[in-house]
Amino acid sequence: MASRVATSVATTTTTTRASLPRTRAGAGARSASAARRPRARRRSAPGPHRHLVVLGTAATKSSSSSSSSSSSTASPTPSAFACPLCAAPMTRVVPTSASDDGGGNGGGSTTLRCASGHAHDVSRDGHVHLLRTSARGKRATGDTPAMLRARGRFLRAGHYERASDAVCKIVAAEVARANDARRAAMAAAAAEFNNDDAAADDPTPSTPSTPRQRRLAANKNKSRAAKTLRRERAASRSRVASPPPPLVVDVGCGEGYWLDRVVRALGRGGGDAATASFAALDASPDAARMASKALRRATTLEGEDDDDAPRAEIAVADAQDRLPFATASVAVALSVFAPRRPRELLRVIAADGACVVVSPGASHLAEARRSETLRAAGIRILDVADGKRERVTATMTDAGFVEERGVDVDGVARLSVDDCVDLVGMGPSAFHQSDGGGEERLRAALTAWFDGEGGGGGGGGVTMDVSTSFIVQVFRRGEYVEEGEDDDEEGVDEVDA
Repeated sequence: MASRVATSVATTTTTTRASLPRTRAGAGARSASAARRPRARRRSAPGPHRHLVVLGTAATKSSSSSSSSSSSTASPTPSAFACPLCAAPMTRVVPTSASDDGGGNGGGSTTLRCASGHAHDVSRDGHVHLLRTSARGKRATGDTPAMLRARGRFLRAGHYERASDAVCKIVAAEVARANDARRAAMAAAAAEFNNDDAAADDPTPSTPSTPRQRRLAANKNKSRAAKTLRRERAASRSRVASPPPPLVVDVGCGEGYWLDRVVRALGRGGGDAATASFAALDASPDAARMASKALRRATTLEGEDDDDAPRAEIAVADAQDRLPFATASVAVALSVFAPRRPRELLRVIAADGACVVVSPGASHLAEARRSETLRAAGIRILDVADGKRERVTATMTDAGFVEERGVDVDGVARLSVDDCVDLVGMGPSAFHQSDGGGEERLRAALTAWFDGEGGGGGGGGVTMDVSTSFIVQVFRRGEYVEEGEDDDEEGVDEVDA
């Protein structure tokens, strides 16, 4: 029995070995098939764990990809600013992470980027640092925090509200004018687009003589029309795209009072006046921070409550250096009691835009400037230069502007001792005080001045009427000739009262 089993095994082995040469191709196919079997076995192996691993990995990858996508960035939006390094347009890249960094910018850092790869981080407060060393080899420093706080208190008390109302009225008219031109441009582009469509849909027909020729011509015209229509539609999308809304900028914005008043006034006006974008700059980082906070969180101009959308872009930049705006991109520029560089304002103003300049009139704060009591105490309030209006007009027209009109805004401000302390401390007057004393000496001198004028007593409970005078001038852009980057034109320093 054992021998028969052994013989059978030997016979089977011999038969198998003998058959190998005749089935080599088949064995190779089976080997290739076997090489693929392990994956098939893993997919078809019983038990839930193997499938859970595969599905879990896929889900993890999908979740990771989704998380990475959602926490990366949203679609970039155009920024009002141009790159200070290469002057190229910049886009605003905002992270889309669900976690908020406290500044309304998502969990990451919002950046302004240009096509050259230059990136500028937007701070948690919402402002961006674009200040550079000027061609004169120096940097502007701007106002101190104490000056900014004093100015904020004084302006919020409403003492310059009449001048602010006049500025808001002028800016609203300019924005409406810019929107009229914008609508006209959109209508012209739409008309051109429609004309192109009509030409594409109705190509010039041929005059075939036979039914077959007419059928072939119709097919040919149909194909040509479709191709022309697709081509023209693609080329016309950029022409029909809505132009950006008018840009209003405040050059030398300080703590943001003037631009904030403009934004609120346009928002209340609604309609065309509310269709605008806003930007501001100041050489002081503290001023940019305060302006950003003042302008940042409020109802948007369209009436929608969107805390994440900044109402204005704020930058740290020098008003007397190259401005971080593209050429002819600004509809309205404000320069209120601030240094300015007229040639740069001319460059950035659009062809139909305007520059609104506010400067002190001859009688501005006349009672305080003439006070012998304050002079004796070493308290100085800077005088307004004679012929101030003519001087401003000359510097602007020399740069290429044309004065369109001017408005005199005169009034009376009822000030307390506390108001006068802020008035002295909020502008250049703070840099021109005699040494020693500080606020106590200032308050004592002001109290004596009030007593001498019949007010009696200080501490904010007694008021005095002081004249205010403003000159609001509107300049149009004249002919602009490009200048070299090394142009060393100095800015015009204004009294910041």
